[in-house]
Amino acid sequence: GVVDLRNINHENICCLNTAVVIAIFAHRRQQLAALLQELRQMNSDERESNRRALGAAQHEEASADRTFLHSRRFLDMDQQQGRNPYSRVGIGGSEEASIGDRSDALRNFREVLWFWREYYTHRGRDRLSLEFSSHLRFEEWDHVVSLLAADDASTTALVPNPVRLPRSPYQRSARVAENPLRGL
Repeated sequence: GVVDLRNINHENICCLNTAVVIAIFAHRRQQLAALLQELRQMNSDERESNRRALGAAQHEEASADRTFLHSRRFLDMDQQQGRNPYSRVGIGGSEEASIGDRSDALRNFREVLWFWREYYTHRGRDRLSLEFSSHLRFEEWDHVVSLLAADDASTTALVPNPVRLPRSPYQRSARVAENPLRGL
């Protein structure tokens, strides 16, 4: 399945590492911007295809809803006023993308790069393992991830604007840090 913020962990981070290695090699050849442009086009095409398919499915569902409602009215079974509790209208509606949204591959990639940074920034042994297994210095990994995660509309950024990301699990809570009982 798709690796996203809802299911990424230390066991499947290798999938993300593979994608980053491809980006590293493209960057070394000054082809990262071209690679990302192709990914943007593929992502756009896929999203448009999914939107059209969803629109057709919603049209079919709306038609089925109308038939169902008509039959209920005909049989005088519909005694409720207001919104029909059986209606499927709104399924797949245009809601703003949330964390872990799988509909945008580039945004999803950007979100899991947040996890990647959180994971490797705080795990020295895992950084060393990454370097030894790939024969690539961690600084190169981190540099390319920084380019991808810039969120600044540059040609090497995955997304044009900052995305909402979870709070780092490594940040201390303000309440704990400022607790007078702890003598801080």
